[in-house]
Amino acid sequence: MKNKVLITTAITALLSSGAMADVSLIKSKDGFNVDIGAELLFETGTRLQHGAGKSVTENNTDIGINSNAAIHLSAKQALANNWNVGLQLGLASNNLTATPAGAHYLDRTYIWAEQPSFGKAEFGSNVSAANNMKIDGDVSGGWEDYVNTDAHGVKSSNFLTSPKLVFKEKDFDLFGSHERSRKVTYYTPKYSGFQYGISYIPDVYNNGSYANMPNAKVPNRKETNGVSMGLTWEKPLDNKQNLEFALAGEMAKVERSPLDKANHRSYYNSTAVMIGGTYKYEKLSLTASYGNHWKTRVQKTAAHVPYAYFSVLGASYDLTEKATLSSSFFYSRQYDNPMIVAAVAGEYKLIPGVLPYASIVFFDMWQKKNYTSVIPVPTKKNDANGNSSFSDSRASNSGTAFTLGTKFQF
Repeated sequence: MKNKVLITTAITALLSSGAMADVSLIKSKDGFNVDIGAELLFETGTRLQHGAGKSVTENNTDIGINSNAAIHLSAKQALANNWNVGLQLGLASNNLTATPAGAHYLDRTYIWAEQPSFGKAEFGSNVSAANNMKIDGDVSGGWEDYVNTDAHGVKSSNFLTSPKLVFKEKDFDLFGSHERSRKVTYYTPKYSGFQYGISYIPDVYNNGSYANMPNAKVPNRKETNGVSMGLTWEKPLDNKQNLEFALAGEMAKVERSPLDKANHRSYYNSTAVMIGGTYKYEKLSLTASYGNHWKTRVQKTAAHVPYAYFSVLGASYDLTEKATLSSSFFYSRQYDNPMIVAAVAGEYKLIPGVLPYASIVFFDMWQKKNYTSVIPVPTKKNDANGNSSFSDSRASNSGTAFTLGTKFQF
């Protein structure tokens, strides 16, 4: 019965997406261009997870539907000496557990200026240079939407569940923002296959419409004066082979809350690095990456502070001009807690802009250590006078998520 529901839902999404495929709008006059685009994701998923404890949705134990939509407007004005200036404005909408009606927020919205010998500058960038330029090879997608990663005594905060850097670029909670922090970003032109990018983030919590300037709240424990960097190199070996490498990193000072200072609590600064590479040969693509978070945000007085790191192996093969099969294997350790995520995914380019896909993702978590952090929010009554600590734990959690969906873009 579950399979029938999934297949029916996917076909419905596919047909509804295909019916809209001819929508587009492009205007051009005297060097001024406006381009409007949109994207829609419709996905349904289920899971196999014994004793998960929580339902996928409020009243259905195993099946859930997820949809995301975004519309983007880009405007560009050509100037003298090969300069171009413009803006990108995006509005996205998500189904979020913290807000039953969903949430709407600005997405990838910034002003930019570009010139071939200068490079590109972005003002108010949403996505950092490191996140734009990194290579990770992971194809597991949003598997965490359909499983309970906190089941069986496991705390998901004790694990690295996906290949990511350390800055929390979105706060999906009742009292936070649904937008990424604002940045100033610069990308160099490409020289001999090399390109460098850097972003400055005054406050990782300065999230667009939720900036609240001037601040009327008691400061929280968050990163300040963050720097995000990326370096890429691409080398075509011949007409069949291509190599690409990327080095990405983030660093910022962790600003302590007033209660942290009053109780003499200090924390390791946020630092992360990710290195990845991709080798392509005709229809085959192989990717490998490694990332390290060191002791980011861990209290310095904690007795047991191991590094947090991850590695990813990925592969994809074009079965036909329209069909692609991909897989990835992810391994991580945080606080000595190992985690494995194995994924197999397939997609089919039905028509331009319409991409049905399916995936199977298996995860396995072993919690050896439990890190108990002092809650940083000053308004919380249980922000104790004590310190963060590690304790021994013997908990495990595993399961499998299955998804079917359609992506539509124009």
